Amino acid sequence: MQDYNLNHKSDWYGHFRNGERGLQARLFGVTKHYGELHSWKPSKRDAEEMDYPLASILFGMDSAMECYFYMLNALGWAAKPDWFADISNDKSLRAIKPANIWDMTTESPAAGYAAVFPAVQKLWQNNRWLIEFLIDQRDVSKHRHATIHGSALRSLDWYYGTQIFD
Repeated sequence: MQDYNLNHKSDWYGHFRNGERGLQARLFGVTKHYGELHSWKPSKRDAEEMDYPLASILFGMDSAMECYFYMLNALGWAAKPDWFADISNDKSLRAIKPANIWDMTTESPAAGYAAVFPAVQKLWQNNRWLIEFLIDQRDVSKHRHATIHGSALRSLDWYYGTQIFD
């Protein structure tokens, strides 16, 4: 709980560490799948074989950015609570995203980036096109529904001997 950090009685440090752990996990996944994508194999790869590591890299990069901003928000909130998303409010936490760094409207909870993290803000603003490109490339369907098609579900049902999906 570390109440002594910046005189707060909240768990801002726990949110910061959780964001950092998430960032490290996503970077591990990006590195692992990048290695799979670029490793030599004795046979020609088909599109389906290349699709998985590429999609995993894009997912990992996008998720790493989200974890990074979750972490930055916790640190910024500890320093200037009125300028960042409230870490004690679940609805506020769900609003944290990379786009917050260039949303400079006065209503934005991320208005503090210019004052607290000016170098980070400048770097991300200068590379906004790349960040938006990465976000646009990620297929989020895997978060919302199963993407298995055809007889694969029946095969898995037979293999495990259970009803997997209703």
